[in-house]
Amino acid sequence: MEERLKAILLRKPELIADFPPWMLPRDDIKRIRATEDVVIIEVAGRDSFAALFKYMENHSVKGVVPTIAYTATEYGDWISLYDNLDYMKDHLRSLSVHIYSPVFMGSPALWKRVCGSITAISLAKFGFYTPCIGCHLYLHGIRIPLALQLGIKTVIAGERESHDSAIKINQISVSLDGYIALFKLFGLSLEMPLRHISKGSEIESLLGISWEGGRRQLDCVLSGNYVGENGCVAYSEESIQKYLNDFAVPLMEEYIRKAIASPF
Repeated sequence: MEERLKAILLRKPELIADFPPWMLPRDDIKRIRATEDVVIIEVAGRDSFAALFKYMENHSVKGVVPTIAYTATEYGDWISLYDNLDYMKDHLRSLSVHIYSPVFMGSPALWKRVCGSITAISLAKFGFYTPCIGCHLYLHGIRIPLALQLGIKTVIAGERESHDSAIKINQISVSLDGYIALFKLFGLSLEMPLRHISKGSEIESLLGISWEGGRRQLDCVLSGNYVGENGCVAYSEESIQKYLNDFAVPLMEEYIRKAIASPF
């Protein structure tokens, strides 16, 4: 990893719209805008890549723009994400799909507004608190300015409603619908090809390799915060929908519209 990227990951600056030319070259921007069937993928763990491969079973893809987002809470080996990208390049090598250089992005200040500083407000207004739903909304939403800049209509995400029967509150149906709704406000599509795939064995089949869930990706210090003592996840879909509709989605929409107010 080059020093300029290391500096970004160390400082975690505001970076969701005005990307430096060394990261997103003007020639790449022109090429992407002039090419049909280019998609953005969210680089994380195995589901990110399985989602792309599943999407490609029924859709033409001529180019892929990988994106790597930072929050305020992750830790681990960033190099592992590059290793994952190398795996994807090898997997697609024979398919004439152009893989662009990864674009890094993030806004810890926005993450704080959506997820980190709302504990009392969320408990009072919505009757629950977890940062995880807002965090996934953030991780998807900060890709919107890049998609608009590049003229890309489709962002592919590896969300799944169930993970071998395990429930993740940020990936239940009502949460996923909220993320999709945010994209629709900007005329974009957030595709979730794995949404109804529960078995990890099916994910590995798509990948063509053995890849245990949770490996070769970053971790979060808040992971599993919503799991009770008995291992169960209790939630109210009505409360989550209200949180998304009345707070999180409008906040993200407002922030993104301000970010894209200047012409690209």
